[in-house]
Amino acid sequence: ELHGLADVTPRLHDLMSERDMAGMVAALPEEVIQEFSVTGDTWADVAVAVRQRYEGLLDRVSFYAPPPAAEARAAATAFAA
Repeated sequence: ELHGLADVTPRLHDLMSERDMAGMVAALPEEVIQEFSVTGDTWADVAVAVRQRYEGLLDRVSFYAPPPAAEARAAATAFAA
């Protein structure tokens, strides 16, 4: 409700009850994804976006899943930049 998306929650609940994961993904408007997540084409892009969004607000950040080994150094470098 705070974000003007009160209609999304009941719809997601119904879809979850039906175990319709594809429907849940389709039901999420792009503005919800942008409001509650940080996205990018690469892990380095995500690191830059996290830094831009939260610099001065957070002392540390962690990911639920680490970047693949091939992208880990680029992501770490982007955070440190």
